Amino acid sequence: MSLLDPNGDLCLQVGESPVTSFVVCSKTLARTSDFWNKLLNGEFRESGKHRSQDIGSNWTVEFPEDDPRSMELLLNIIHGRFDKVPSYESVMDIQYLYNVSVLTDKYAMTHVLRPWAPGWLRRSMSFLGEWSGLSLREQYCHEWLWISWEFGDTANFEKVANFLLLNSCAWPEHPNNLRCDGVLEPPDIYEILEETRLATIEALLTPLNKIVRGLIRKDGGLSRDGSDVATTVIGTLACKVYYQDTEDVIHELTCSNDSGWQDTSTNFTAKPGSPLASVSFNSGNEVHVYIVSAEGYLEERVYSSEQDGWSPGTLDNSRFRVAEASRLAAVSWPEDSSIRLYAQNPDDTIQEYQYEASTGWKNPVVLPSAEFGSSLAAMFWEDNGHHIRVYYIDPDSTVKEQRYDPKEGWRAGVPIVRTSSSFASIAAVAWFDSSAHQRVYLHDSSGNITEYEWNTANNEWTSKGPVIGPLTFGRHIAALEWKTGTELRVFYQDDDNTIREQAKSDEGEWYPGELVA
Repeated sequence: MSLLDPNGDLCLQVGESPVTSFVVCSKTLARTSDFWNKLLNGEFRESGKHRSQDIGSNWTVEFPEDDPRSMELLLNIIHGRFDKVPSYESVMDIQYLYNVSVLTDKYAMTHVLRPWAPGWLRRSMSFLGEWSGLSLREQYCHEWLWISWEFGDTANFEKVANFLLLNSCAWPEHPNNLRCDGVLEPPDIYEILEETRLATIEALLTPLNKIVRGLIRKDGGLSRDGSDVATTVIGTLACKVYYQDTEDVIHELTCSNDSGWQDTSTNFTAKPGSPLASVSFNSGNEVHVYIVSAEGYLEERVYSSEQDGWSPGTLDNSRFRVAEASRLAAVSWPEDSSIRLYAQNPDDTIQEYQYEASTGWKNPVVLPSAEFGSSLAAMFWEDNGHHIRVYYIDPDSTVKEQRYDPKEGWRAGVPIVRTSSSFASIAAVAWFDSSAHQRVYLHDSSGNITEYEWNTANNEWTSKGPVIGPLTFGRHIAALEWKTGTELRVFYQDDDNTIREQAKSDEGEWYPGELVA
């Protein structure tokens, strides 16, 4: 038994196996904090008013879960036994100091350490982070984070938090894991560090995206360079083409009734090298452009003839994250304001995002895996329901098709061709007169953009020859059709970074179009 007050009227029994007893003054302890005052003088079972009134009875309160050594330090301070308290300049053992901080938090006694805590922390934490090769656990970083927060040491708290931010990892069993089970933590600190760490990594990697994508490609081809290209029809012989400039701003090229092109800068940006997709409603009076933000989320920008300029779409609220090198494709059926958007998930599967005016955005459909960074293309036509085709490069470098038809749902289509580059560009168009017509444009092994036609009679894809070429792998293309397929256009970024147009009329020969931007 430790007699801290010769006239003490209260015995605290702390710990278990063995139990350490401290005889203390209940009034001194009650003055220390609201916790002790309520425990000893309130309506709790442990309070003085509820103890036995028999002569000779002892007032005892048990604390089996607490550390006796740490409790003794705090009791010595509040009872004025300063000769038993480590000096201001003492180097404190980390586990001892952590156990003390657990009790000061538990019993609202942090203030009693104010004369000592700054010195203990300054001396005890001076070597943190300087032991080369030691893990976060070996340096007790999680305990130091809690201790500095509990004792209000802002400088050391920031020091430890930054050290954790820069040196931690997400592997659960790793000694450098950001989190440590069983150690008290400041409110929301690890969530804040995780978000900050992710944002920091993304900011550091953003200037290196092109290099990273080049290093992780499997085919050893040229790096993914230049802007993506997207297009959408807004009327007969009228369309819009979108590309990204060197400042990451999205540009809009508009052609109206084949009367020439106008280049307009929008008021929005996307991440460098962002994929692009676009759809239109109401004869082009409403256009939706899809991009990827610097943080890796799908975003939507909407232009309407009823408003001034571009505005964020409802897709932004969903916070859908896509793969780092994901491309995009989109189709719509304007009569009921439905949109289907396709992107690659971080696990390489293709995700369909569905928009209905009545329900908003959702993502219930997952399609098969594609090659990392595969180009995506989609086409749509009406024939007793909505028919959709999605094209991608699978991991064995084959250009494949996923089909959606009203009666069958989603199923695999007929592969088109193998390509020599996993970054080969793909575009697709479809139209319906008395039957469905499907055309796919892709970067073939010779470097040309080649047109493929679906042959229903033979159930196979047939090459119709080159459209553009040769073109460097990694350049992007987009395609559209007017007048029920009698007018075809392919837009692309040439190797000199110029946006160009290739045109075809009435199934004649391909020829250079008017667009040069």
